[in-house]
Amino acid sequence: MKTLTAIVVAAALAAPSIASAQRHTTPGTAERHAAAQAQTDANADAQKRSENRRAENEDSRNLHINGAKAGKLNLATERSGDGA
Repeated sequence: MKTLTAIVVAAALAAPSIASAQRHTTPGTAERHAAAQAQTDANADAQKRSENRRAENEDSRNLHINGAKAGKLNLATERSGDGA
């Protein structure tokens, strides 16, 4: 009976460490994590570039409008970057 109890206790104590070792050594986990991190970084970079372009375009529009109000621009000419 003591032997059976010792085996059951040893198995119960070893089970969590065995399970965690299997989770960390699952094939492909590190590669999937690295790919997901790279995608997240790429998305963040693209978002930042988009925000920068949007801010530059807004600044350009504001300068164009202010120049027109001052009478310094010929509004009859096509504006570059207008998209029209």
